[in-house]
Amino acid sequence: MVVDTSALLATLLAEPSRDAVLVALSEAETALISSCCLLEASIVTTSRLGSPGQAELDHLLDVFAVEVVSFTSDQAALAAEAWRRFGKGRHRAALNILDCCSYALAESRGLPLLAVGDDYARAGVETVDLRLVAA
Repeated sequence: MVVDTSALLATLLAEPSRDAVLVALSEAETALISSCCLLEASIVTTSRLGSPGQAELDHLLDVFAVEVVSFTSDQAALAAEAWRRFGKGRHRAALNILDCCSYALAESRGLPLLAVGDDYARAGVETVDLRLVAA
């Protein structure tokens, strides 16, 4: 699966979906994150939790063996197309730039997305259903 920033933040910021995200990560055969989204997660985590937040993020990635995937020109093309089709102000999915990066990695690898919220589902992307994981 591809891990979106929102899933990492849900765990680090103790959001309601935290436990379901942790179960999904523990059950994943493969967990990938776009290098762009890792940057976003690092910025948000550090701004909200300070330096210890970065250490927690690094630990989370290590524990669940989340592989960081470099953003490629092919992914850039997929992300640009995703924004044209599903971007904020253009579609009810309202994907932002970094959402489009997660989208591009998932589409390029044929993997579902682990994310919090329904933005990706509105764009027709296969997602990990956290309601089923939590059950």
